[in-house]
Amino acid sequence: MRCNGRGIALLAALLILLVPSVALACPICFQVEDANTVAGVRAGVIVLMSVTVVVLSAVAAFSIRIWRNEQVSRSDA
Repeated sequence: MRCNGRGIALLAALLILLVPSVALACPICFQVEDANTVAGVRAGVIVLMSVTVVVLSAVAAFSIRIWRNEQVSRSDA
């Protein structure tokens, strides 16, 4: 059986429509006004995004450094 893009999109749409609305989001996503919970989630998101940005920046800097060293060594040879 072959699946095309339309079949997969239709299946995904049906699954989304059949899922109860309670399962779609946690109470934090429904704007619960508990200040401690909201502040904690915001702090967690900021920390996780910061760590991701730092790690990806380090990988990019390392890759650029290796690429530049390779270019210098090729021009010397």
